[in-house]
Amino acid sequence: MKLIVKYINSIIGILSLLLVLGCDSKNEFSTLEERGVALNFAIDEGAVQENNSEGVEISIAFLAKTIEAGTIDIEVLPLNGLVYGTDFTTDPDASSGKFTLNVPAGATELSFTVFPANVIGEDDIKSIAFRLLSATGGVFVGTQQDFTLHITDEPIILITDDLTGFGDVEQGFPSASQSYTVSVVSLTDNLVVTAPDNYEVSADNTAFSSSLSLAASAFTDGETTIYVRMSPSSSATLGVSSGSIVHSATGASDKTQAVSGTIIAPIPAIIIDESLTDFGGASPGQQSARQSYTVEGHALSEDVVVTVPANFEVSTDTISFSSSATLNYTAIEGNPTNIYVRFVPTFIGTISETIVHNSTGAPSVNFTVTGTGEDPSVTIAYTSFEEPTGGTGYTDLETQELSHPLNNNVGDAPVDFTSTGGELGFDSNFVATRIFNSPNGLDNEPIGVLDGIPTGSPSPSSGLPTAFTDGNQGFGFGDTDGIIEVTFDSVDITGYTQVTLSLDMFIRNTSYEFSSSAPDRVRITAIVDGGTVLSIIDLEANETNAGMPNDLDIYSGLGMWTPITLDLSGFTSVQLVVEVDTNFNSEVVLIDNIQIKGLN
Repeated sequence: MKLIVKYINSIIGILSLLLVLGCDSKNEFSTLEERGVALNFAIDEGAVQENNSEGVEISIAFLAKTIEAGTIDIEVLPLNGLVYGTDFTTDPDASSGKFTLNVPAGATELSFTVFPANVIGEDDIKSIAFRLLSATGGVFVGTQQDFTLHITDEPIILITDDLTGFGDVEQGFPSASQSYTVSVVSLTDNLVVTAPDNYEVSADNTAFSSSLSLAASAFTDGETTIYVRMSPSSSATLGVSSGSIVHSATGASDKTQAVSGTIIAPIPAIIIDESLTDFGGASPGQQSARQSYTVEGHALSEDVVVTVPANFEVSTDTISFSSSATLNYTAIEGNPTNIYVRFVPTFIGTISETIVHNSTGAPSVNFTVTGTGEDPSVTIAYTSFEEPTGGTGYTDLETQELSHPLNNNVGDAPVDFTSTGGELGFDSNFVATRIFNSPNGLDNEPIGVLDGIPTGSPSPSSGLPTAFTDGNQGFGFGDTDGIIEVTFDSVDITGYTQVTLSLDMFIRNTSYEFSSSAPDRVRITAIVDGGTVLSIIDLEANETNAGMPNDLDIYSGLGMWTPITLDLSGFTSVQLVVEVDTNFNSEVVLIDNIQIKGLN
C-alpha cells in the first residue's frame, strides 16, 4: 500500500512536506534556512489498517525540486504500548528510535515504509508518531514537525483541508461553495454528514441538503470530497452564524469541521451578462442582425425596465422590438433571461450609445452599444484630384486683358484634365475682369491641381489648412487676378434617386476687397438637365451686401473646411462649375472631394 504524501488534497494517511525555495547555494548565507528548502507536515494525522504484510509506503512529494542535497532525520515514537520490531517496523530501520532520509539535489519525492503487525485488540486503535528532528544541506525543518499514523481494525474518520469563513451571505441566497476531504478506514456502515443550521452539504457540488449519507462505494482510495455552502433562509436571523459539520459512522468517533459566516439582509441587484459586440454597419432605415444578452434579478422588489437609446431597439421575444422592455422581477429572480437588441441607425456615422437597466431599489446597470450608420448610396461620379500629376503653381502665358481658355503647361499645376473613366474631367478658363498696368499677372500662382497645400506665400501657418480632405491633392484658386472658371464633366444621373452633389471648400480667412469693376467673388453653380443653373454658393465682397449672409468677408465658413451639398432629386444630368475671382496673394480658395452619389 502506498500513501501519496501531498501538500494539498491529501488522502488517508497522507504525509506532506511544505517546500520553500531559498537562494542559490553557491552564495554565502548566515543561516541554513537562508539557502534551503523548508520541510513541514501538511496534516497532523493519517490512518491505515493493521496486518499489512506488504507494508505502507509513505511517499513524501515536494512542491518543487530541491536546490542542493541534504538529509532529514525522522524520529519514530510508538504510542499506546506499541513496540518497534514486534508490533511494527520501518524501512529505513528505526530500531534506534529514528531514521535518516537522504535528499538528493533536484529531488521531488522521498519515501519510507511502515509494516504494521496484527497487534490491535478488538475495537482498538494504536498509533505511531513521526517527528522531523533535524536536517542538513539543502533542507531544513519547518514549523509543522509532527505527524501521527493510526493503525486500526475499526472505523476511523479523518478530515483534511480547513475551510475559510464564508463572509457575508444574504438571507435567502446561498453562498459559493467550499470543499474539504473526508477519509475513512474500515468503514462498516454509511458515513453520515450533518450540517448545522444555515448550512448545506453536497457530494457533487450540485445537489445540496442539510445532511448526506455516503456508502463505502462513494469513497475512492478511502477518501471523498464534501462540498459545503452557507444557505440561510429568507427569515434567518441576521448576524454571525457558526457551528460544526458532524461526520459520524457506526463504530467510529465523530469528526467535526468548523464553519462560520455572517448573515446579512438581501441587497437588491440587477445582474447583466453583457456579451454584445459592435453591430457593424447598417444603412439608415435598415436593421442589423440581432444580438442577445441576459438579465437576472437578485432580491428585487420591482420590475426591471430596459431602455435602449435612439438607433437601437430591444425585444424579449425576437419578434416585437421597441425602445424599451419590461421584465417581471419575480420571473427573472435567479433566472437569467434573454434580451435581444438590434441596430436601426437613423444617420450616417459612428454611433455609440448606452442601454440602461432600472429597478426601483436597485442600482442601475448600464453598458455601451456601438454600430456604424453606413451611406447606402453609390458613387456616380467623383474626383479628389488624385489622378492628374499635381504641381505647386500655375503661370498663364497669355495676357490677362482678354478672356481665354487656360492650357496645361509643362511643369505647372494642371488646369485641364480629360477623364479616363475614373475621376471627373474638367476644363479651366480665364475671364478678364480687372484692368492692370502689367497685364501678365499669373506667375506661378497656387492655381490648378496642387500637390499638397501651398507652402509659399501665404504659408499654412498664416491661415491655410494642413492637408486636403481626401488624398494628397486638391484644386487651388490663389490670387487669380480675374475669374478662374473650372467646368467639370456633365454627369448623367438618369435612373438614380436621392442624388446629391457634394464637395469640400476652404476659403482663407482674410480681408476681401470690393471694386466697381470686379469684387472678390466665390461662386459655385450646377447646370442641370443641360441648361438650368442652380446656385450653390454665391459670395462676394460688395458694398451693397455688406453684412448680409452672402458677404464674403463675414462668411461663416472662413478659415475651415466646409462641406457643401446640393440635392439633385428629380434631375437627369448635372455639371458642376466653380468660379473664383481674387486679386491678392493672401486670398486663397481650395476645393476637394467632389462626389455625386445616389441610390440605384
